[in-house]
Amino acid sequence: SLDFVSNRPEGDSWEIRVRGSALSASYSSEEEIKRLPPVNLDRMQTEKVWRLIDELELSTRKKGKKDEDDGFVTLVLREPGGEDGKSDIHTVYISRTSEDEALEELALYLQDLIKRYHKVEPEF
Repeated sequence: SLDFVSNRPEGDSWEIRVRGSALSASYSSEEEIKRLPPVNLDRMQTEKVWRLIDELELSTRKKGKKDEDDGFVTLVLREPGGEDGKSDIHTVYISRTSEDEALEELALYLQDLIKRYHKVEPEF
């Protein structure tokens, strides 16, 4: 599974989880938390989102740092089959000011999916 969390400097955040073909999302601000109902992606959407996740190469990236001034994205990839039967967990922080093309492609696709299924205009 992948957790994609966009932390904005204003304190707002979007959290998106992709587990297999399931996509769930929530939005939080200082005043409220809004959870959107989970959806099942079709085969083509599932293949595309996981291709974009794979292109991030999270298992080989440096961990990065939380950029509190400009905001940051936290990516947590859980891969089954690690040592002792536990999942391998890879956590990476990327500044929102980064010009990381793979991250931008994934973020834009996740925004498109949220718009399509929930009629919400996510900003992250």
